[in-house]
Amino acid sequence: MSPLQDVFGWVLTLLVLSLPGLLAAVLWTPLLLSCRVRTLVVALPPRGSLLPTYVGIALTASVPYVLGLAVIVTVLPSEGAAWSNAIFTLVLAVGVVYTLFVPTAAVVGLPRLDVAWDPSDSPVASWLLLAVGGFWYAFTFAVPLFALAVLFAWPGGY
Repeated sequence: MSPLQDVFGWVLTLLVLSLPGLLAAVLWTPLLLSCRVRTLVVALPPRGSLLPTYVGIALTASVPYVLGLAVIVTVLPSEGAAWSNAIFTLVLAVGVVYTLFVPTAAVVGLPRLDVAWDPSDSPVASWLLLAVGGFWYAFTFAVPLFALAVLFAWPGGY
């Protein structure tokens, strides 16, 4: 195999792995209408840049789904409903983390790290906004993964 084929293979792999995060970023853009969310994104590293930070957040947030699905497919046996059950568990666990724990970490933890991002000084409203954002992000992954889990659970498998 030539070095060019190796490079093409790595680029294609990175594209396939980043595609879910990029798609979620597009579906998540309505949250940028909120001044609080835009302020939070700009306050995170690299500070002062909305688009690179936003895309970085979306790609990073997709890692548990992408890696979790890869682990499920490579480690678990495909017989029965093992893949389906594991996908349901993955979606539920990451969804709970993104809906409850990430907003709490942002509202409580970021001000302690001197990241001033909430222009309203209303932690409850900010938490609710981030919880809706976390739920929406988790939902964008839950729908196709639930469909995939149902497909895997179908009699006869995939």
